[in-house]
Amino acid sequence: MEVRVKVTGIEKLVKKLDDLTARPLKNALTRAGLTVEREAKLRVPVDTGRLRNSITYIVDPSPVPTWVQVGTNVKYARFVELGTKRHFPPPGALGRWAKKHGMNAYALARAISRRGTKAHPYLRPAFEASRDAIQATLQHAAEEIKARWQA
Repeated sequence: MEVRVKVTGIEKLVKKLDDLTARPLKNALTRAGLTVEREAKLRVPVDTGRLRNSITYIVDPSPVPTWVQVGTNVKYARFVELGTKRHFPPPGALGRWAKKHGMNAYALARAISRRGTKAHPYLRPAFEASRDAIQATLQHAAEEIKARWQA
């Protein structure tokens, strides 16, 4: 004996679910990204402003987004956030900065080779400070999705 079941309309149901959730999720993730970006820009140490100005967010480009990423493409950002172990910086890496701050580049490089650099976290603390706002934003999105479902 064989039983066959044919289910129709799955694609239509999936499309409806996508339509119900896409806009509220995209809006919530955008607000969350903006919130963390703003907090990070307030917390990041500033010398020239390059790092601060590079902080931005990206929302998942999928039809129904599920993530947002806040960060920067500046190469030295990781070293500012986490600090460094002891190392001797490459020649020329500190010259302009040391001159601007009235320091000797070699002496600064030697100090870094002995102690590393201190961490100045700004991204993780920005996320932590934004946690409640993000939860509220996601709760609002969930309520909007529920209201759309019931309409």
